[in-house]
Amino acid sequence: MDNSTPKILILGVGNILLKDEGVGVRAVERLQRDYKFPPNVEIIDGGTAGFGLIDLLEGAEHLIIVDAVQGNDEPGSIYRFKFEDMPSSISKKFSPHQIGILETLILIKMLGKIPDTTIIAIQPKDCSNWGTELTPEIEDKIPNIVNLVINELRNLGVNELCV
Repeated sequence: MDNSTPKILILGVGNILLKDEGVGVRAVERLQRDYKFPPNVEIIDGGTAGFGLIDLLEGAEHLIIVDAVQGNDEPGSIYRFKFEDMPSSISKKFSPHQIGILETLILIKMLGKIPDTTIIAIQPKDCSNWGTELTPEIEDKIPNIVNLVINELRNLGVNELCV
């Protein structure tokens, strides 16, 4: 990757042991499986790392986060917003990992190193029961989430995607 090509990170976060809580990770797994990306695009399974992601995020110009959020809408509702424009109706205390990712972004912002950040999120149905499978309502939305991420990449000038 040359210095003129912006580094773009796609970060899937969530706990895959709590059903729909793992939707961000499952979505980036699908992206990795179905697409080949140019060298300046990196896909990261952030799991529940929180502050452990700081080093990974450093140097990125653009960050796309895929996650589950509590937005008080119907399960399967999909949101897209910039980090700085996060709606107040989106709970910032949905789960331990999400507190970590939001605090991580706030810390990076305080350090003056925050990338241009877009969040693609989905209202989960079940994050309180153990299980590694998404509920059918959320699993059915994975293609929509993947398409939103691909559109974000195209808006950032990434057109050389291979299916």
